[in-house]
Amino acid sequence: MTNFPKWSEVRADVVAAAGGEEAVAEAHRRNQSYIDGHRKALGLSQTAGGGSSCGGEEFRLRRAGVPLTDGDPEPQTEGMPEPV
Repeated sequence: MTNFPKWSEVRADVVAAAGGEEAVAEAHRRNQSYIDGHRKALGLSQTAGGGSSCGGEEFRLRRAGVPLTDGDPEPQTEGMPEPV
């Protein structure tokens, strides 16, 4: 069995190295803004992005750009990087 430290044991050192709690909070906001912008560019709403209102298969088809039988428009992916 491995002996990795718990996050609670190393978090203080990581936060200090990052510049403090405010720097960590700002990095979180910046990262979330990037994610929100990417989802918006793909035409995904919060509901579609989370998959709570549509099934997982439907979400994967929408994400892949496969038109659904209800006349779903193609997502706008021009200029966006290919998913990995």
